[in-house]
Amino acid sequence: MDLSLPPCDRISHLLQRMESLIHQHRWAEVFKGEKGGKNYINAFIGALEPWKFRNEMMGMVKWANPDLLSDPGAFSQVLYDKVENYEPMFNFKFSNSASSSAKRGSSGPRDSKNSKRPKFEITCLKCMAKGHHLKECPEKPS
Repeated sequence: MDLSLPPCDRISHLLQRMESLIHQHRWAEVFKGEKGGKNYINAFIGALEPWKFRNEMMGMVKWANPDLLSDPGAFSQVLYDKVENYEPMFNFKFSNSASSSAKRGSSGPRDSKNSKRPKFEITCLKCMAKGHHLKECPEKPS
């Protein structure tokens, strides 16, 4: 994903790039029908950056709104809406240097078992509310 572009443009660029790859490699059959739509959305989510946004979108289609997997149009709308809400988060650049990793103390996302995050940073994957984990969700199981 080209991180130099504004967030909504990144999504548009990624969609165009994906369509180009599908056409170039003749993968159209893989993405036909209901199962193909699910393949397309899962492949698209896998290409999203930053990782926190990718994980939230994966949680959205897996737990909060699984119907999005069968409707690429609705998924695209939710994706663009989410990108607009994530605008501040997208305004950073990734650094591949070892020195920046050493300063942070890790080379990637935090391990939730070894560190506590403030409750306001935690997003439930079922109801998408902030402040609790999926296992603590007050909503009734579906």
